[in-house]
Amino acid sequence: MNPTSLRKQLSVALIACMAILGIIGNGLIYSYIKHLDLKEFDAELLHELEELAAMTVIEPDGRLELEVHHFDWPDFRPSPQAEYYQLWTSDHQPLMKSPSLLEASLPFHPTVSDEARIEDLTLPDGRRGRAIWTSRTARPEHTDRVPPGYDSADAQDTVHIAFAKSREDLDKILGLELLFSGMI
Repeated sequence: MNPTSLRKQLSVALIACMAILGIIGNGLIYSYIKHLDLKEFDAELLHELEELAAMTVIEPDGRLELEVHHFDWPDFRPSPQAEYYQLWTSDHQPLMKSPSLLEASLPFHPTVSDEARIEDLTLPDGRRGRAIWTSRTARPEHTDRVPPGYDSADAQDTVHIAFAKSREDLDKILGLELLFSGMI
C-alpha cells in the first residue's frame, strides 16, 4: 500500500471525526445556552405573575379585585407589543382580563396552589408567546377590614391567574446564538 494513500486516508478520517465532534459539541453548547435563556425568560414571567398575584385582593364587601385593573398600564393596552393577563374564580369562571385581550381569552389551565405551569402558546394577536399559570389565595385589601367569613385556607378565595407575553425577542436571541454556534 502506498504510504501517501494511507496518510491521506488517515487525514480524511481525522478531519471527518473532528468535524462530527465539532457539530455535536456546538449542538450541545447551543442546547445548554437555549436552556439558560428559557430559564431566564421563565423567571421573568414568574416575577411578573407574582406581581399580578400580589395585587389580587379581596375587597371589604368580599369581591375579588385586581388592583392593576384600575390603572392604565401601557403593557396591557391593545398594541403590537401587548402583554396579557386573565383571572378566573375558584370555580373557573372568568373574573377579569387585560384590555389587550379585547374579545379574546387566554386558555385556562388549573394549577395546584402556588405551583406554576409554563408553556408556549399562540397569543391572541397571532404572535408566538409564552404563558404562565398559577393559583393563589387572595388576601384582604385592608387587614383591619377583613371580609365576613374570610378564611385564608378557603378554596373560595382562590384565584387562578395567567400571564402571557411575546417570545419574539427570545426567538431572535436564540436565532443569533444558533447562527454563531454554526459559525464556530
